[in-house]
Amino acid sequence: HGIATHQCEQCEEMYCADCVAIHSRLKKSKSHTLRPLQATTMTAATTTTGRRGCAMHNKALEWCCVDCPQAVCSQCLVSEAHQRHMFQKLDDHHLQQLEQQLQHLLKDVQSVKQQVVDCLQQQKRYINSINSSYDTRVTAKLAEITALRKQQREEAKSVEASIMALEIIELTIERGVPQAESMLAKKQTVEALRLQPLLQHTLRIAQAQTPAAVALPSTSPHLLPTWAQPNCEGF
Repeated sequence: HGIATHQCEQCEEMYCADCVAIHSRLKKSKSHTLRPLQATTMTAATTTTGRRGCAMHNKALEWCCVDCPQAVCSQCLVSEAHQRHMFQKLDDHHLQQLEQQLQHLLKDVQSVKQQVVDCLQQQKRYINSINSSYDTRVTAKLAEITALRKQQREEAKSVEASIMALEIIELTIERGVPQAESMLAKKQTVEALRLQPLLQHTLRIAQAQTPAAVALPSTSPHLLPTWAQPNCEGF
């Protein structure tokens, strides 16, 4: 049992949190309306005699419920809300003790409140630190990804240029070699010699573009006569 937190409108009794749960499950009372006690309700009222009294029954607060703990009137003693509770007679000395206990409680609660505020501020600073740290790491990763993308584009551009050069070489070989072979077969040696510089140039490019070393022929292009200079017309 604890401090009364609700009042049943049908029973006109106050209940603590545990009793509220039980009261709500009992067959005879599960349909009752339990109203949360407001601060004004839980404070003591003034009786018709001018003394501080029970807000529920408008009677003098002459007893203290040890289990709740709270000051109660004689009618509260027999109410369902305080069944099997221990009670003490309430006098001025006991009231003073209860007041001191309440003052200590308020001080402890205020101390806990400050601890909660401090802890809350600490947690907020911590979450800000976490977010800032991850933002910095994400920014660094994004910069790294951007650099990798740039490197990727540059390497791809270089490879694409190599592919284009190899495709030109392949096309030149496919057209030039059969043409030269055909001319040689027809004894058109002079015409075939005109293709030699182009084939030598193609061979050099192939040697530069492929890992396998290809030996260049000993004949240099500049030693050819004028009539044997490259002529790419026709292919």
